[in-house]
Amino acid sequence: MLLLPFNSDNPSHHKFIKMKTTQSFKTGLILILSALIITSCTRGLSQEKVPIAVRSAFAKIYPTAKKVKWDAEDGNFEAEFKLGDKEISATYLPNAELYEVELEASEKNLPSLVKVAIYKDYGAEIKYSELEMLERSGTTSYEIEFKAKGKKHELHYSDQGETL
Repeated sequence: MLLLPFNSDNPSHHKFIKMKTTQSFKTGLILILSALIITSCTRGLSQEKVPIAVRSAFAKIYPTAKKVKWDAEDGNFEAEFKLGDKEISATYLPNAELYEVELEASEKNLPSLVKVAIYKDYGAEIKYSELEMLERSGTTSYEIEFKAKGKKHELHYSDQGETL
């Protein structure tokens, strides 16, 4: 906190200047932190920074991928791309092994066991906002965002309808 010299015998003037300076400092700090967060989230990797083995493994599985964007994720390499009209994300380990694939899903793609589990716990009045199917190590699961009974929910289900 900073008190600026002020030619007044009124202590409330000092309080006002002190408050204004503190608010300005907080606002500036919030703006700087927001800019850093946005920059770190949108960083991305140029294709040249992705190991050749990873790029080759990706191209072998997804030769018709469009709009490929690479990013670093926990020491791994994530490719976000379009395949036809689907948005897909594929994560590779540094040794070029495919670790995980995420793709958009729709309610009609949900296994009936998952639908039954959701309806059982949240009722039939459900509005889905985002559905993703994840494949990892031969296992399929679903990340589901929906609104039910006036509340937003984000849950992860196995393909057997078990909450993960």
